[in-house]
Amino acid sequence: MENVFILVEMTGAEALIKALIDEKVEGVFGLPGGANLPIYDTLHDSEIRHILARHEQCAAHMADGYARASRKPGVCFATSGPGATNLITGLATAFADSSPMIAITGQVATNMIGKDAFQECDTIGIATPVTKYTYQPLTSAEVPQMIKNSFYIATSGRPGPVLIDIPKNAQTDKMDITFPKKVNLRKANPIITPDITMVNKAAELLLKAERPMIMTGGGIIISGAFKELQAVAEFLMSPVVSTFKGKGGFSETHYLSLGPIGMHGHIEANKLVLEADVLLAAGARFSDRSVGKWDTFGNEMKIIHADIDPSEIGKNKDVDIGLIGDIKNTLKLLLSSLEQKAKSKNEDYPWIKHVKEIKDIWRNKPLPAPREITGPRQITRENNQRFITIQCNVSNRDIGSFVEEGKKNIAENISLPTGYLLTWGGQFRLQQEANKRLAVVIPITLIVIFLLLFSSFNSFANSLLILLNIPLALVGGVVALWLTGQNLSVPSSVGFIALFGIALENGMVLLSYMNQLVKEGSSTMAAAINGAQLRLRPVLMTALTTSLGLLPLLFATGAGSEIQRPLATVVVGGLVTSTILTLLVIPALYKWFAEESV
Repeated sequence: MENVFILVEMTGAEALIKALIDEKVEGVFGLPGGANLPIYDTLHDSEIRHILARHEQCAAHMADGYARASRKPGVCFATSGPGATNLITGLATAFADSSPMIAITGQVATNMIGKDAFQECDTIGIATPVTKYTYQPLTSAEVPQMIKNSFYIATSGRPGPVLIDIPKNAQTDKMDITFPKKVNLRKANPIITPDITMVNKAAELLLKAERPMIMTGGGIIISGAFKELQAVAEFLMSPVVSTFKGKGGFSETHYLSLGPIGMHGHIEANKLVLEADVLLAAGARFSDRSVGKWDTFGNEMKIIHADIDPSEIGKNKDVDIGLIGDIKNTLKLLLSSLEQKAKSKNEDYPWIKHVKEIKDIWRNKPLPAPREITGPRQITRENNQRFITIQCNVSNRDIGSFVEEGKKNIAENISLPTGYLLTWGGQFRLQQEANKRLAVVIPITLIVIFLLLFSSFNSFANSLLILLNIPLALVGGVVALWLTGQNLSVPSSVGFIALFGIALENGMVLLSYMNQLVKEGSSTMAAAINGAQLRLRPVLMTALTTSLGLLPLLFATGAGSEIQRPLATVVVGGLVTSTILTLLVIPALYKWFAEESV
């Protein structure tokens, strides 16, 4: 009993949380659900911090990010069915990038597996292709050993994710639980130290090389082999290039660094790596983003591939020497073998001189100047047809005349192929649509206003007299647009509608007072004169306060001024003429329009 101790009557969920604590897990990322609630009930009372995600995929990516930053396994929880399947993208990412991660999912009870129970799915089958290993304990007693094994698998050799799918009965059943202190795996020990014979062969090949090159991958960072890599590079006087995942493994300020290669790499690095006669790939996978086409890359060079994962050796690219083992140990042994066989090279090495020349040429070469490109900026689809948008701004003239001129020039100078058509949109289209709507809305509005006026004054003549304010106001709005050099637009049309309302209000105030004077015994002439005099101040105050309120919009220059200014111009200009003409024209015409109301 040296390696275990027993706790009596513990549920699988309790055993899980304790096993995680034993593995020094400080926090988990997850989302509760019906199939993992027993785990969450136990987690609530534990010292482990829970970070609630809004989606299981987020939980998986958060666990992956934690693992990359801390180099400790990230742990995430999810429920059964869609909860578990939502983890797959995060698991696949961690698997591809060698990130240690533990995913723990809930599952229906064992007696319901395979019976299409609610939210049941084959989580193990789905996750197997994107994980290092998967477990499914059938009883509570199996949970601690699987946790111990999972953490070992996730961190040993080439790191990666492990998934544990725990049925609900294995979470809730109480059993005597045994907590192991060691893993229980038949092949628990990955190859850490490479074959020394192969290391010596690699050293001899590198020493004979005239143009050696080192390509680093993510294995350097995972293993922490920074010093060992630099020592080997400096001994061989070998330039170093990095894959995308290898960035940070070798300082790019070092004189031997050429930076990244591949699709996102440096030009000089991509050119020089193809000139090498021996390439040492240290913890790299020969991905297509780094080396391009596998059948053409490095056919003229000898390749030494060092990696802890035996399956990577020769997978994408045939190699001459394979070194299987932890990259840090491999580089240590390689450096020792190099030192025993030869002295380190110096910077006068011809290969290094050539590398410096190419490096200086490309890094000091000025970037190409920006150039104008003619052609479609964007091609999109609408109504199953492709279309290209050509944009332009119109100033110092109205849009309508510009479009008419444009249509005429296009018709005279451009012949569109069969099946092609041209339409005018933007503000012109909006204005056309607005004009169509206004052509219907305004007459209807005027009719409604007339009916409301008739119902109030019970006089056709009085209603018509008040409506005369509209053309009086229209004069000022049009003149104001002309004086300011603005064109009729949608904002100015809205301004006219607002103006008509104010003008009608002033007319109603004046006419109502004159009618009151007539009813009190005044003649129509006296009522017209006295009404205009006595209602001068209220009408002027209405117009003045409205105009003052619109002054900020009238002189606006910032964002939105192109909408605010035309509206304010119409209203202010219309109020000037409508106020003056209302006080003069309506009293003058009152004599003929008042008879019906008296």
